[in-house]
Amino acid sequence: MNEANADVAEESPTPVPGLKATRESLAAIAPLWPIAVGLAVGRCSIIVPTYGSYVNSDEGVYTDGATMVFTALALVLVLVIAKADIHLEKKQVRRLMIGAVATQCVVMLCAGYASSFGVWPPSVRILVNGLNTLLGVIILGYWLRYVRGSLLSTVVVVLFSALAISEAELLVCAVLSNAGDLLPLPLSLSGMWDDMLSCALLVLEFPLMQQARRAPLACRVEVPGPSLMENASKDRGSVARLLIDNGVSIAVLALAIGLMRGFPAGLPIPFTFEARVICCLAIVAICLGEVIAQLAVPHRFPFSLRMWTLLLVLVAVVLILYAFLPDALYVGAVATTVLNALMVAFEWALIVAFMSFGWRDPYYYLFGGMIVFLFFRALARIGEFGLAMVGVTPSQMLVLIAVLAFASGILVASLYVRVLMDERDRVAARKSTALRAMMGVDADKKPASLEELRTEAMRENVRKLGESFLLSDREIEVLTLYALGHTQRKVAEELVISPDTVHAHIKRIYAKTGLHSRQDILDFVARYSE
Repeated sequence: MNEANADVAEESPTPVPGLKATRESLAAIAPLWPIAVGLAVGRCSIIVPTYGSYVNSDEGVYTDGATMVFTALALVLVLVIAKADIHLEKKQVRRLMIGAVATQCVVMLCAGYASSFGVWPPSVRILVNGLNTLLGVIILGYWLRYVRGSLLSTVVVVLFSALAISEAELLVCAVLSNAGDLLPLPLSLSGMWDDMLSCALLVLEFPLMQQARRAPLACRVEVPGPSLMENASKDRGSVARLLIDNGVSIAVLALAIGLMRGFPAGLPIPFTFEARVICCLAIVAICLGEVIAQLAVPHRFPFSLRMWTLLLVLVAVVLILYAFLPDALYVGAVATTVLNALMVAFEWALIVAFMSFGWRDPYYYLFGGMIVFLFFRALARIGEFGLAMVGVTPSQMLVLIAVLAFASGILVASLYVRVLMDERDRVAARKSTALRAMMGVDADKKPASLEELRTEAMRENVRKLGESFLLSDREIEVLTLYALGHTQRKVAEELVISPDTVHAHIKRIYAKTGLHSRQDILDFVARYSE
C-alpha cells in the first residue's frame, strides 16, 4: 500500500515542498473531486440506514449481525472471483455500480416501509442491513478503483478528503433525522425518513459517475512524492510482506476497536448532539492535517508509520477516557468513533495498495480487506456482550483492549525494525507462499520463461490501459501484441484475423486513447511496468 512505498524510505533525501508546491499539488488533484465525493456518498449509504448516522456508537446487533451477514456474502464472492479468475472490464464495473445503487435504493425504501408498520422481525432487518452493507461496499469499490496505481500523495488526498466529506454529510443526516421526528409525517413515512435521506443522497452517485469520466486519470496526476508501488520492481517479496503484515495488524487492532465501541458491556452508547458535532470536527481536522502532512513532508514521516502512530495514540486516549470518566461513557465513545473513522481511511488506502500491487480483480481485494476489518471488529463487539454476561469487569475489559492494542503495536514495530535492518529478502523468503497466494500478492505467480513474463506483464499493463479507455477484449489483444513490437501482419497471424481487421482495430485504439503512435502507447504503459 502506501506502505509499499512510504515505509521503505528512499536512499536519497527529497526536499520538503514549500507552500507554493503544496498549493500546486492540491490544484493538480482538485479535478478528482468527483471521486472523493462519490466515495463519501458510498460510505454514507452504509452508515445512515445501518448505523443510524452514528447518533449512537452503533446499533448493536443490527450492525454487528449485519456485518456477519456481509462477511458471509462477501466471502462467497471472494471465492468465486478467485476460483473463476474473474477480471471485470470497465463497462462491467460501471453496470455493476449502477445496479448496486439502484438495488440499494430499493432495499432501503422497502426496509423503511416495513419498519414503519413493524412487519419485519429483527432477524430480517439484520439480513437487510447485511445486504445493504454489501451493496455499499460495491459502491466504495467503484471509486477506489479510480485511484489504484496513483502516486501516494494523490491517494492520501482523495481518501482523506472523502472521509472528511462523509463526516460532514453524516452530521447533516443526523440533524435531518432528528428534524424528521418533529415533522407531521404520516405513519407510512415516519419510519422511512432515514432511508429516504439515504436514497436522496445516493442518487447523487449518477451525476458524480458522469463527472468522474471527464476528470483526468488519477494515475496520471503528477504531484511531488513517491509512487504508490515504486519498490515493487526492486523487491516484490518485501512489498508483499509489507502489505500482509499491515493487514494482520489491522485485524488485531480491529478487535480492540470492537471492544471499545460497546464498552463495557457490548451495548450501544448514545451521543449528545454536541458530542456528535465535536466528533465530526475532530475527524475533519485530522483529515486536513493528514493531507497537509503528506503534501508538505511526505518523506520525513512516512504515511503508514504516521497513521499507525496516530491510531495507537488514539487507543491510549480512549482507554484513559473510559478509565477516568466511567459516568460519561459517550466521551470515550466519541474518541472511539474518531479512531474507527481514521481506521476506515487507512483500510481504504491498504485496499488501494493491494489493488495496485496484486494480480487479481480489484473487487477481490476490496471484499477481502473489508472482511478483515469489519468481521474482527464485529466479532469482538459481539464477544464483549458475552464477556460481560460471565462477569468480566470494566477494568478487565480495559486491560484486554490494551493487550490487543499492544499486540498490534508490536506487529507494526517488528515490521519497521525489519525494514530498517534491511532483512526484507530473508523475511520474504520465509513468508508462506500459500498466504501470499490467498491474498493475491504472491511473487511466485509468473510465467515460466522470460518471453512469457514480458508478454504477461504487457498484457496486464494494456488491460489497465483498456479499462481507462473502454477498449474491447479484442482491441486489448491486438494492442498487447502491437505494443510488444509485432507488425500488423504478425498480429493478424497470431490472432487468426485479416491484416485489414488488425489495421481497423489499431485505428479505433488510437481514436479512443488519443495516442498517436506505438511509442506513445509504450510511454503510457511504462508507468505500470516493472
